[in-house]
Amino acid sequence: MQITQRPSPIKVFIHPGHGGNDPGAVGNGMRESDINLDVSLRLEAMLQSQGLEVRMSRRTDTRISNLNIISSTNSWGADCYMDIHCNAFSLDSANGYETFAPAQHAAFRDIIHAAYLRNITIRDRGAKVDTQLPSGARERLRGVNCPSCFPELAFITANPTIFTDVPILRNQRQEMAQALANGIFDFFNIVPQNSIDEVEEMRFNSIDEVPGWAQPTIQKLINLGHLQGDERGLDLSLDMIRMLVINDRAGLYD
Repeated sequence: MQITQRPSPIKVFIHPGHGGNDPGAVGNGMRESDINLDVSLRLEAMLQSQGLEVRMSRRTDTRISNLNIISSTNSWGADCYMDIHCNAFSLDSANGYETFAPAQHAAFRDIIHAAYLRNITIRDRGAKVDTQLPSGARERLRGVNCPSCFPELAFITANPTIFTDVPILRNQRQEMAQALANGIFDFFNIVPQNSIDEVEEMRFNSIDEVPGWAQPTIQKLINLGHLQGDERGLDLSLDMIRMLVINDRAGLYD
C-alpha cells in the first residue's frame, strides 16, 4: 500500500485500554489494564526513538473517558490511533491474536495485523470489522479522525500449559510492542534506523533525551538529588528508566 507523504513528524495516539476502577479482563494472575499500559509505554519509546510523536491517553492506572480520548486524538491531529487490549473468554480454550477496525480503516488494521503475526508466534484469529466489539470501543474507533485499530494482543484467560498466549503476555511485552511498532512503520513507509536490540542498548544522558513518559520521574529524581550524572551525563539505559518509573508510581520517591 502506498501512503501519501505526510509532514514530519508523524503523530501516533495510543490508548492503553481500561485502567483505574476498570482493570479489564483478569486471568492467570494478571490484569489486562496493567499489560495494556506496559506494552503501550514500550511502544511509545520505540516510536519516539524513530522520531515519531506519541501521545498516550494515560500513563498511570487511571480511567479515561471516551470523550476525552476522542477529543484529545482529534484536537492533536493524530495520524493514527491504536486502542491496545488483551482478550478474554469464559473457557480457557480460547486463544490467539485478532485485530479490529472500522471498515474504512481496514488497510491500517491489516498492516498492523500482519506485522504482529510476523513477530509473535500465536494463533491467527483474523483481522475483523469492529461490529463485534462493545459499543464503547466502537465509539472510540469511529470517533477519531484518523486510521484506527484495536489489537487484542492475546487471551489473558487461555490455558498456559497448552497455548502460547499467557507466556507471551507475561514474558514478551517488549516483543509485542515491537510488533505493533513495526506495523506502524510499515503503514507509514518508515525504515527504522535502530533495531530492537539497539533501542534497548540506547543510553540517555540528559532529561531532553529521556522518553516523554519518563521525564517527570527523572526530573523529580534530579531535583531530589538522587540523579546527578557524571562526565557522561545521566547515562541511563531504557531498563533503568523503566525501573525508576515503576518505583515512582509505587510511591517510593514521595
